[in-house]
Amino acid sequence: MHLSVGDKVRYLNDVGEGIVTEIIDDKMVTVASDDDFERPVLANELVKIGDNENYVSPEQVLTDNKQDKDVTEEIDDTIPDEENNEKVTVKDDETKEEVEEESNEDEEGSGILMGFVPADSNDVTASDLNAYLINDSSYYLLYNIVIREEGYTATISSGELEPDTKLFLSVYERKSLNYLSGFTIQIILFKKGIYEPVHPVEKNIKIKPVRFYLKDNFRENDYFDDPAYIIPVCQGQQEEEDTGLTKDQIRELIRDKQQISDVREKEEKKKSSPDTPVIEEVDLHIQQLIDNYKGLSNGEMLQIQIGHFRSALEDALARHLNKIVFIHGIGNGTLKLQLRKILETEYSNLKYQDASFKEYGYGATLVICNR
Repeated sequence: MHLSVGDKVRYLNDVGEGIVTEIIDDKMVTVASDDDFERPVLANELVKIGDNENYVSPEQVLTDNKQDKDVTEEIDDTIPDEENNEKVTVKDDETKEEVEEESNEDEEGSGILMGFVPADSNDVTASDLNAYLINDSSYYLLYNIVIREEGYTATISSGELEPDTKLFLSVYERKSLNYLSGFTIQIILFKKGIYEPVHPVEKNIKIKPVRFYLKDNFRENDYFDDPAYIIPVCQGQQEEEDTGLTKDQIRELIRDKQQISDVREKEEKKKSSPDTPVIEEVDLHIQQLIDNYKGLSNGEMLQIQIGHFRSALEDALARHLNKIVFIHGIGNGTLKLQLRKILETEYSNLKYQDASFKEYGYGATLVICNR
């Protein structure tokens, strides 16, 4: 029987199932069980699920016997209270809420999320993974991400992330996931101007390596061109604090705050130069840079675009511009890669990230100049 990485298998001489995570040789493979424990197993002691539909595991025999017994017995929906030697009724609503909360770990939705994108989209169950933090909300984020591995914890990234953007965190080799326990993500959500504060978020995300070997977990999504494994951190707008005020009192308070904010904003504008914008856009499409580009090779057009990028970036720094968005389009990705290579090697003191995908799709890079 031929086995491949990612195959779901069942033990012939033992109870349980698992995922093939490594082919050691012609006779031996490594299998990760549901509890993420990996062990070497002889291939002839395994059966690939789907190859033998008539095979019945010892687990299934026990389950079938239990179901047959339940048909003749009245269902008892109580559990013993050992301390008082009484029975306590289990409410259906409580059970349902617990199951739904657990199932939400794998559901994609708006809010704050983590995304894992295979480096090779043609081999999603074996290639390395690119990890991202996704802010699909209307809030700015102050974030701190801590990685938990066997024996230590460490911060891998911290900073500020704008609404409707995503941030590349790191590349993880496939085998290193076996030693990764998970992440702790700490987030403060805020908006510019007047808004009602929301509670900070701290979420522990447990990583189960076996899930990264299941192709069905990598799905089409709104954030990446390729299929990705999306893990929710917090979904939707966070619950706002109960202030104890009536709606009219809140509206009056907001009006007062807005008046104070307007006065402060006018004072700040007087202090700063009126000619210096907060953010600026630069379109690097070749038709926006020169009138006649026919006859130019791809290399020549690329040099013109890079030259304009350097000039615009230096001008933004000289004018103390806060942020600048470079629109480079998607294309084959060459221009985007060249811009980011220049930023990393020649402007390592600047931060950059994908610009808002709601405004620019996947075709723009935001450079933060005043850090």
